[in-house]
Amino acid sequence: MKNKPKLTNTLIDGLNASQTKAVQSPKSRILVIAGAGSGKTEVIARRIGYWVGVDDTPRDSIAAFTFTERAAEEMKFRVRRQIQAIFQEEGDATLAGMYVGTIHSFCLKQLRELEPDRYHNFDILDESARYALIQRGFNNILGLSALKQALGYGVYATIDYFVQAYDLLNEYGLLEVELSERDLPHHLNEEVSWCKEAKLVTPVGTDAVATCFSQAAARFYAYLLCRRFLDFSTSQAELVRLLEKDVSVLEKIQKKHSHIVVDEVQDINPIQSKLINLIVGESGKFTAVGDHRQAIYRFRGGRVELMQGLANHLNQQGADAAVIFLEENYRSTPRIIEIANNWADTIGEVEGLPNPHMKHARAERSDKDISHIQANRFNDRGEEASWIADSIRQLVNPKKKVGASHDSMSSERGIEYSDVVILLRSSTDARLYMRALESAGIPAVFRAGPDLFAQPEVLLILGVLGVCVDIDEFMGAAHGPVNFSEVVASN
Repeated sequence: MKNKPKLTNTLIDGLNASQTKAVQSPKSRILVIAGAGSGKTEVIARRIGYWVGVDDTPRDSIAAFTFTERAAEEMKFRVRRQIQAIFQEEGDATLAGMYVGTIHSFCLKQLRELEPDRYHNFDILDESARYALIQRGFNNILGLSALKQALGYGVYATIDYFVQAYDLLNEYGLLEVELSERDLPHHLNEEVSWCKEAKLVTPVGTDAVATCFSQAAARFYAYLLCRRFLDFSTSQAELVRLLEKDVSVLEKIQKKHSHIVVDEVQDINPIQSKLINLIVGESGKFTAVGDHRQAIYRFRGGRVELMQGLANHLNQQGADAAVIFLEENYRSTPRIIEIANNWADTIGEVEGLPNPHMKHARAERSDKDISHIQANRFNDRGEEASWIADSIRQLVNPKKKVGASHDSMSSERGIEYSDVVILLRSSTDARLYMRALESAGIPAVFRAGPDLFAQPEVLLILGVLGVCVDIDEFMGAAHGPVNFSEVVASN
């Protein structure tokens, strides 16, 4: 038997007033506008814990949508920690059927469960695999050579144009294709003729580009089905189409998933918004968390105005809805918060949503030095690289066996090399920075690596080819000319 008052105190322990309000809110629909470093992930995890432990919500009736797989793993970890506190006597800290993951993965899972005869062996294509599939069927199946000619583009630019337009139709739920009356082909030698019978019902225009795109879009949708694939945008639109055409299926999914959480709501697109509204329906519980000032995925279909519409809707609903602001920042120092607030003031309100200042909420996290944030100018990249190396050496200072003071969540410690990251806009000049670090005796790991033509194995191949054709130097490397004879001799 759970001690609910004690459990409630555990779930809100250490939270501020706004966080506590978000976790405990009895309202069916809430939007939590959470600034940077405000503890939004912890609030989501504890709200889910509150549903399970205090409201006795079955775990398998909860679905939490995250934006990335990495965010999903972090969410699962935190939710399990809350579940463990709730069921510590029973020792059951599992999610027990709770869904925590991306929306497109959820869509594929539901399609497999709701229509197993059709989708049981379907898989999701990532961006690279989809690109390869389009290249494979570029001319003989999709007819993209006609679109290429109409646009006057090259092959790759044509594919980019096609993909963006195709995704746009899906993101707005407008892709409607009339497929062949014949059954889905089971052999590859039948797929060309079957795909070519597909017709796009959605009107997209009558000029040459629109006509060619219309043909290619219909064929690509059919092509995906032939190969038993769905891409990210198609998987979401496919589930929405299924729920809109079959009321019994919609009621089934609404009954199964009565509590919905959406993280990073500022980055959802129209089809995702439609899907969420369908699942929540009239009686579902819904919690959305996001920050309109951090909307960065418009290029992938994200529409921050959907968050504004949600906020307006909840403000008008009254008693059973709420918009809650988390303004306290526990991550950053006062100087960083001040500069962030000043920058936010320059952009004003985003889509009509208020822009309250973040507040410094962690007293022990202070500005010990002005270098915690600064902007410098340099005459050239070499000077900049040297300054970076010197600054890192001063921060870490291995001679003193301890680096500059730095507070973690549990204690204070010195900065180590692994705490430092250098972000470059391009890997072209990475070799320059690597040499500066090496000269200062600073160990470093380059995630993206230096430019391609600075890789030892590539230089060796170029060196052999250069010696064969009697060329002495290569000028393409970012760090200067390379003597081919020296490269070959050193290897």
